[in-house]
Amino acid sequence: MTGYLLAYEGVLDDLNAEQSALGKAFFDKPVIYLADLASDRKSQLAGGKLIQGFTELYKQNYLEKGIYIPLFMQAREQTSYRILKRQLEAVSKALGIEFNMVELPSYSEGNDSMHPVILVPMKR
Repeated sequence: MTGYLLAYEGVLDDLNAEQSALGKAFFDKPVIYLADLASDRKSQLAGGKLIQGFTELYKQNYLEKGIYIPLFMQAREQTSYRILKRQLEAVSKALGIEFNMVELPSYSEGNDSMHPVILVPMKR
């Protein structure tokens, strides 16, 4: 195994969403949690393949059925947040939609800065 992506459907109950003016509209509503993405640093393609696999499943199981459910993640400044900022446009094109990125207030966790992010899919 060179990596994994853990995602699941749930209801947004994150305190950052509840306490944020931008997040209140999404609080207690369905989202897909992107809980974790990890890949072996030796395999440079593993992370990209995991993201491509997830986007294909998201497209088949939600978008093609007219279900535009937002994605939620707690993105680390030095890793997933940078990847997200860099890859969001390419993922949008691959899915044939636009994503509005709602950034909730960031916070510190140990030495990391965390960015709670809601990706809201919209038809083009």
